Amino acid sequence: MEAKELDVVLEYTLFDEMNCEKALFLSWKQFGEISSILAKKVANIHLRQSFDAVYALPKGGLCFGAVLAYRLGIPLLMDSSSVTKRTLIADNCVKTGKTLASFTTQVKVVLFYHPDSSVVPDLYFRKTHKKINFCWELKSERN
Repeated sequence: MEAKELDVVLEYTLFDEMNCEKALFLSWKQFGEISSILAKKVANIHLRQSFDAVYALPKGGLCFGAVLAYRLGIPLLMDSSSVTKRTLIADNCVKTGKTLASFTTQVKVVLFYHPDSSVVPDLYFRKTHKKINFCWELKSERN
């Protein structure tokens, strides 16, 4: 299946099949597929602009950051004090932009991006106003 076809399948699964007006649930399978798509896009940037590490924002960005670090073959940082201009910043989503606002010179990649955010990530899978329920969240944390 080509990337464009996969994107259409994921869009259908995420937005239509769930039939949920205010929120959507991202399964582990969907997370894997979306992470793969974004990792390929990041790898293309990595060819032009070498990243020294991935900093995954705690705690929502850890799963995604780990996937990117493995795929790119670079370290995963657990401490923001080690972030450089060449560190890739990863998070699960950006809603308000407050968390990502301090990373002004780094490339930022997220799974989902809320259009009203004060920070626009460099790469994201989908723009949405919906609340996202991630597969790694406890049921009590979900919307």
